[in-house]
Amino acid sequence: MEKELIGKIGENVLVHVHLHDQADGTFLAECLEIPGCSVSAPSEQEVTDLIKEAIEACVSMLLKEDAKERKLQIMTA
Repeated sequence: MEKELIGKIGENVLVHVHLHDQADGTFLAECLEIPGCSVSAPSEQEVTDLIKEAIEACVSMLLKEDAKERKLQIMTA
């Protein structure tokens, strides 16, 4: 089985998630727009819930890093 899900962050950002069933019977979900953002779980529902949490965590971290970089650029200019 392979599925593609589309999620929305805020008003304008769409993310694409691929769901795959694995040989061991678990499910893998990968967010295509965020390298390394993937999760595995024993059920499709659980992997869907976990990938939502993982995407939120990744986006939060990226926004914090972006804010830090902007501050550094302003301080060194």
